[in-house]
Amino acid sequence: MINEHTHWATQQFGKSDLGDPRRTARLVRLASTLANEPGKPLVNITQSPADMEGAYRFIRNEHI
Repeated sequence: MINEHTHWATQQFGKSDLGDPRRTARLVRLASTLANEPGKPLVNITQSPADMEGAYRFIRNEHI
């Protein structure tokens, strides 16, 4: 089931051209996660250590 935050993030960012479809998918997941828990630190709202690391790698990526 797609929640309203995922739907919103997909509409806003789903067609972004970041050079790799995996980057676009990461952007949608990250935006959805942040919208679901506004104001909370990323480290507190990611589902797993792997999700947290993926989010930080995305943010640090020089191609973004």
